[in-house]
Amino acid sequence: MDPQGTITLRDALVRHKPFIPCTARDTKNTKHGAWPTPSIRVWSEFSLQTLNDSYGHVLDAVLPQHLVDALISPAMLNGITVQNDDGPQRLIGWDDATVVPLVKWAKQYLGLHAGHALYHQFTHADGTVIARLPHAPRKLNIDHAIHLRNVEHDALVVGLGRTSRKWKSVSAMRASASRTMEALWPLRQLANLCRLAETRYGYIQTDEELVACCFSATYGDQGTGEKEWTDWTVAIMPVPWNTELSSGGGPHVLTTELALWWLCMLALSDGHRELVANELVVPIDAWETMHSGDERGWIRRHRYSLFEKLANVPPPPPSNAYTAPGTVNAAAFTGDAGFDEEEWFSLLDPATVGFVNGKDLDLSVLDNTNV
Repeated sequence: MDPQGTITLRDALVRHKPFIPCTARDTKNTKHGAWPTPSIRVWSEFSLQTLNDSYGHVLDAVLPQHLVDALISPAMLNGITVQNDDGPQRLIGWDDATVVPLVKWAKQYLGLHAGHALYHQFTHADGTVIARLPHAPRKLNIDHAIHLRNVEHDALVVGLGRTSRKWKSVSAMRASASRTMEALWPLRQLANLCRLAETRYGYIQTDEELVACCFSATYGDQGTGEKEWTDWTVAIMPVPWNTELSSGGGPHVLTTELALWWLCMLALSDGHRELVANELVVPIDAWETMHSGDERGWIRRHRYSLFEKLANVPPPPPSNAYTAPGTVNAAAFTGDAGFDEEEWFSLLDPATVGFVNGKDLDLSVLDNTNV
């Protein structure tokens, strides 16, 4: 909260919430042999620094008063104890009630997918409501579904709940030689949900952490005559449930609410939500350098949020790229500067070339001693 009493989006996503005791029994996870088995890596880019760099301008925006008034108090979590498998669904209910409205506001604030509403549903602990995925079997076991109400019903993020007695991310992040199959089942189940939903983003909510996941896989004919997904990988980053109780707060804290909000924003970025092969996944901390075409000159643009900031002029091509007077090896220059060749002519700064708006400049007016 700033000194004037206004509430920013970040303020709403880093509020204190209580610890959740877990008294559930240590039971086995749901399993199915046909679910994908992904290799696991740490999603190191999923950090507070990356979030602040790419979406900090949105997080620091002041929320309208009507949205502030509608914020649900963390006091609703007081007295909750996870006693069985229904317990995490109450925490997902908290996720849905507190985070998704702020995703909707950020979507409107950035002008994303205008005219297409955000649909969300979670499975209630009492069984009165069951979350469903568009175009997926109705008997599918899913705890949280968030998707766009467009023609394709594009899924954004899917979620599963687990008790901390049944699963912890640390058990899945161990070296493969010491990792048990039991530790993999929730990730395999989530991979299957992402396959059916056709999204790369999912999460697992426990009473101790929210584990953000980004899946990738290769789709093609594996010699069976039918196309299927193979070569699965999942990047995971656990975010502790009580991170926000640490000292500092504000922009120095990554909370479970911020993590889920960020997953949704990444999924709202066109071209970055579908399942693709691992080598085609653009890192979430990736920027591209380009010429703005206006007085700002060269800029850096984030690949997901499209946030822009000023950049230094790219270095000139190396001397061995020079071929002859009057000719420029555009392919070599753009390769060194990080551009595709076909983008080059759209990036030229008119002030550095011998024509403007298609007309030749009269270079005779220049002092030859300065040429």
